Amino acid sequence: MKNTLFSNQLLKIVLIIRLELLQKSLFFFLFVGLFSTLYGQQRAYKVPQFAKDWGKPGQHPDHIILNYGQNPATSASVTWRTAQEIAVGYAEIAVATAAPKFWRNAKTIKAKTEVLDASEVKDASVISNYHSVTFEDLQAQTVYAYRVGDGKIWSEWIQFKTAADREAPFSFLYVGDAQNYILELWSRLIREGYRKGPDASFIIHAGDLINHAHSEREWHEWFTAGGWIHRMLPSILVPGNHEYGSLSTESIDRKLSVQWNPQFTLPENGIEGLEETNYYIDHQGMRIIALNSLEKFEEQTEWLEKVLADNPNKWTVVTYHHPLYSASDGRANDELRSLWKPLFDKYKVDLALQGHDHSYARGRVEPYLAEGEENVLDGLNMRDYTGTVYVVSVSGGKMYTLRSNAWDDWDEAERDRAAENTQLVQLIDVDGDKLSYQSFTATGELYDAFDLIKQPDGKPNKFIERRGYAIDERRHDNTISYDDQLPPDVKTEIEKKYESYEIVSVRLVDNAEHKGYYAQLRDGRNRLDLTISSSGEILKAINQQLRYSQSEVEYNSDNQLLTYNLRLFLTDVNEALGLDPQSNELAFGQSDESPRANRMLLDYLNQLFHIKVNGQDMQLQIKSKQLSGEGDNTALSVYFEYQQSSPLTSLEIKNAVFTDLFPNQNNIVYVNFDKKSKVLVHNKKTHTHQLDF
Repeated sequence: MKNTLFSNQLLKIVLIIRLELLQKSLFFFLFVGLFSTLYGQQRAYKVPQFAKDWGKPGQHPDHIILNYGQNPATSASVTWRTAQEIAVGYAEIAVATAAPKFWRNAKTIKAKTEVLDASEVKDASVISNYHSVTFEDLQAQTVYAYRVGDGKIWSEWIQFKTAADREAPFSFLYVGDAQNYILELWSRLIREGYRKGPDASFIIHAGDLINHAHSEREWHEWFTAGGWIHRMLPSILVPGNHEYGSLSTESIDRKLSVQWNPQFTLPENGIEGLEETNYYIDHQGMRIIALNSLEKFEEQTEWLEKVLADNPNKWTVVTYHHPLYSASDGRANDELRSLWKPLFDKYKVDLALQGHDHSYARGRVEPYLAEGEENVLDGLNMRDYTGTVYVVSVSGGKMYTLRSNAWDDWDEAERDRAAENTQLVQLIDVDGDKLSYQSFTATGELYDAFDLIKQPDGKPNKFIERRGYAIDERRHDNTISYDDQLPPDVKTEIEKKYESYEIVSVRLVDNAEHKGYYAQLRDGRNRLDLTISSSGEILKAINQQLRYSQSEVEYNSDNQLLTYNLRLFLTDVNEALGLDPQSNELAFGQSDESPRANRMLLDYLNQLFHIKVNGQDMQLQIKSKQLSGEGDNTALSVYFEYQQSSPLTSLEIKNAVFTDLFPNQNNIVYVNFDKKSKVLVHNKKTHTHQLDF
């Protein structure tokens, strides 16, 4: 009996100990799980490899995509790609029915075939045929089925629905930049979007669909990631800056992707020279206006006013790539805002859908009140009414940091919702006088929401905030780390060892060359590149100075005077000219400067630097020089003036000073044209910029 009692007591003790251990284990795993959720495991990413000819065309039609025309109630277009040997293409279309032999009523249309010879184009290296057919005289609000091929080899039958020929409820999707990790990560986002809006009428892509403008592999990623969604859901697209690139390593001129016009069939009702990148579509009471934010701003502004002034639709949405109110730091677009916002205000544009900034921001501007409307909102809460709502969103896998001061430096605008490090897709529903906007994460959570309600007599839209139904705001500090991190103990040791430096980037690698970390540190102009083992040992430390030039161009149309102030670090000037920095042989900018100093400096600058005004070279004449700073931070400012005889229409600036001599350098040029500002970045790949005024 005693043995039994003793055994029971012992069993209880063992169970209690096991329970305590289990509780501690559960706490440990919950803690580890939370840590992993927030910061992610430190592991090197295995970048996927693609077979050599994976993106090349074949006999079977691929890259099939559906686009709307100006009137989506009666027309739609399909475009597809094949190998060069498929010289003829056809499309067949019929009203779809549940009977499998609906094709008995189909008609066959011969395609327009275009040869794209991009065999000499950087990143493309392909010759392919693009085939396109525009289906016309379609019935409104009708489900059709189509297929494409060469008469023997055909695609599957694909269904789509035409728009109604009058105002009617509908929904559509909108996404920002896909651009990076397209097949890996954008695929899940676009599929989640379709899951949220299976009845969507179309999808808006706000530019930067891919990363390298002419890359056949990246375009193949984009078409593969979207798959049959591209075939069923009409795409409305605008180009971003990454749809522009040089055609060869020798060329510096950036051209629209050679694939853009052949692979999309979009309306051509925009301005000449921007075909299929600037246009509009009318859909069931909404006008969707596509703008090209890369070129011909003035011409588009004139066109935009006409399209807005003669607009019979209840709702107006504009889409373009570069945001008027940026989400991320250092990406302001003052010129576009000064040109387009006044028109958005005047004609009461409802929604502006943008990309480019690789983060999320949604905000609005004050309602525009025309003359005589000053008292229209008297007695009402102005926060309940709004002018244009501006959205910046990102759908791909590359992420930036939000602006530190939100939209505080724009008095007329207020940012209401923001996100970092989050892939998002937007679903917009339109029903009569109500537009409902929702933004969803790649895993289907509601992230943002609001409603716009049309008011009678042209009054501003009523605004209903609904973000209270969404999840908490997401930032870099409460999500899985986007950047690789050094282990805390290694980070502490490096910060002690290089106390004047700041760690600016870390990359975790696991390949045949190295297993561990690459870290870059900065201290002013000094850069330190570290190679670190997986155990934290510093294997290599390379120190170099950052070399760059900073300059400012100003033009005043009143006196037609162009000025250019070029700022160079004196140590780098001496080094570039082969002089001993410690000597005063030329004494730039000082009282005992050599008579040949200007000549040597101009000879150097003329090799790497030029300004063309209205297509004509500006002869560099140094007006003055000035030194500032001390020691290695001593800067030489060189000032030029150019008096014009005619108004400024174009400006070409080449600045390869230092960038051709030293790797990984950027030169910054600030351009001020009658108080309108633009920032240009020159580097080894892009050392020339062309501006048209």
